[in-house]
Amino acid sequence: MNCNNKYPSRLVCLFAVIVCAAAVVMSLSGCLVESQSGIVSDDRSNVVFNKNLYGQWINETNLYNVFYNPNTRTSYYWVIEEGEKTGRAGKGDFVEFNLVKVAGSLYVDMLFTEYKGKKTHNILKVEFIDPGTMYVYVFNLEKDYLIRHSEEITFENSKGAADSEEFLITSGTVQLQRFIKKHEQLFEGEPLVFKKVKDTNNDTVKRLLKSYVGDTANTK
Repeated sequence: MNCNNKYPSRLVCLFAVIVCAAAVVMSLSGCLVESQSGIVSDDRSNVVFNKNLYGQWINETNLYNVFYNPNTRTSYYWVIEEGEKTGRAGKGDFVEFNLVKVAGSLYVDMLFTEYKGKKTHNILKVEFIDPGTMYVYVFNLEKDYLIRHSEEITFENSKGAADSEEFLITSGTVQLQRFIKKHEQLFEGEPLVFKKVKDTNNDTVKRLLKSYVGDTANTK
């Protein structure tokens, strides 16, 4: 999808995380590539647990609480505006994602946007420069590139018009993994830089989980 403005006011990543959040509240939301399938293998064998990912991260004006739900074995981030009380859940939006390894590189597979009433996947590349610094790279995939490589990946026009620059990738997981592995250069460019503020303590995680899944969740 064409993205001439890399830094809109509402940063998508996940994290887009984060990736990411990492993204409705994150600023790259209008620039993310939407995919019908994700890059998590059916057996989840390529999902990675990295303890450095979990905690409070800041990028420009947003702060992200990134945490892991042990009940569902799923990662989330919760984004709020910088300056809000980070210990209180209920302000901000939750985004579900997985940290995934493809051909030795780390990516975020993020459930974020909706296409025709269904959740779609956004893919971002992640690099941990050190435990306190994370680089996030946007998937710089444009429609003309897809057309030139139509034998490797499938897509449809989001707006239903042939001249629309917006598209949805329709390839399955295996084909998408293969395409990303071969065309990893599409994630090159100026990264979004996230700095870790602190680890998220257990009390904060419990509040975040209750806010997201309700008081009936087992957060002990």
